[in-house]
Amino acid sequence: MAAVGDTCDDKEVLKFKLQLVKQNILLEKEKTKRLKIEKEKALIEKEMVCEQVKAERIKLTLGNSSLSTSNI
Repeated sequence: MAAVGDTCDDKEVLKFKLQLVKQNILLEKEKTKRLKIEKEKALIEKEMVCEQVKAERIKLTLGNSSLSTSNI
């Protein structure tokens, strides 16, 4: 049979382990949140680059069409 002191120590150890598990869960949640934000930022940057490329193509197309009509 376990002594009373052993039971208290076991409870403290279990509380400590539970605290560690909770902290690890919180850390994982933060890590997941951070990764999600980084992915969203990367997607937004990619979309911005695509929009810039589109704008440049439109400028070039409009510039070339005005040059070709001025030659007539």
